[in-house]
Amino acid sequence: MESRKERDRKIKNNNFGAVRLIAALFVMAGHMHILAGKTVPVFYGMPVQEIGVSIFFVIGGYLISKSWIKSRDFAGYICRRCFRIFPALIFCVCTIVFLAGPAVTSLSWKEYFSDRLTWKYLMNSLLYINHSLPGVFLDNPYPAAVNGSLWSLPVEFMMYLFLPLWINTGRKMTARSGVFWAACTAAAVLAACIFGAGGGIGETHLVIAGRELGQVLSPVVRVVPYEMAGSLIAVCGLEKYLNLQVSVLLLAVLAVLGPVPAFVSCLAAYCFLPYAVLAFALADRPYFSAVNNRDLSYGIYLFSFPIQQILVQVFLYHGIALHVFALMVLSVLLSVAAGFLTERLVENPVQRLQKNMFC
Repeated sequence: MESRKERDRKIKNNNFGAVRLIAALFVMAGHMHILAGKTVPVFYGMPVQEIGVSIFFVIGGYLISKSWIKSRDFAGYICRRCFRIFPALIFCVCTIVFLAGPAVTSLSWKEYFSDRLTWKYLMNSLLYINHSLPGVFLDNPYPAAVNGSLWSLPVEFMMYLFLPLWINTGRKMTARSGVFWAACTAAAVLAACIFGAGGGIGETHLVIAGRELGQVLSPVVRVVPYEMAGSLIAVCGLEKYLNLQVSVLLLAVLAVLGPVPAFVSCLAAYCFLPYAVLAFALADRPYFSAVNNRDLSYGIYLFSFPIQQILVQVFLYHGIALHVFALMVLSVLLSVAAGFLTERLVENPVQRLQKNMFC
């Protein structure tokens, strides 16, 4: 039986940490342009922050599926998932409500803490997403939104519950399990291409049960196929077909292609992005595996949006011209520091506790 140290070495012998870090930077780059009131960079027909979020969902689908396959029971599996998502989230939400909010609000502290929105914001810790705090960021180019990154966490938690059911249903079909998983993934991709082609996360609209519900469901429809694609590669053992050189070639071909219909662009993204992401993450020679020793990506993802909003507010207050590149550099430095503190103060202790509970 292999030791815990050997298991940890195998888990870290990959490029997943580096890919997560790149995804976090993509998300930050897109958000920085939005929050500064600038045009968002677009690659392969996708806003850069959407690429970053999609990468996170591909990785999530793959690793969650591997975790479920190795799990002995659902209780242990879901406990490990909760240890992953909630402690850092609670730390982030409390830091914003009790430190950042009072520092930047236009209200007095008495008014701020007596407003029900302040306490309602704490519900973000339970994945009940609220974007506003009283008197916070009201005059920014992208007003009132305190932490727009949090929308993806309820979707990710939903996938924690969905993927085990999906995997177990396929297993019951024995010889046809692969066909079932592939057909479901293809159906999700087709639905996303039909309903979501041509728009970015949060900008597309499904015409079902009214426009408002469509706005809520659209981001979910667009990212779930990426999670299912990552899961499909995990449960069907398709890693042997991943090739880093092929993935680079595919991305290069996409880069030189001229304008294509939105549906084709959307379909190409769902086909090639999961392949490229996992080909790099699982490369035979993981030159960037050292990044796994300090996974700052989740902390960066949680804190970067409010940090960027604070920077924009400070620049505006002092009448300094907003330059996206300067704001991006400052936000990266501060977000990395926040990610480091989150890892040291929250994630590392929680990880040690988790290992003691689930040996």
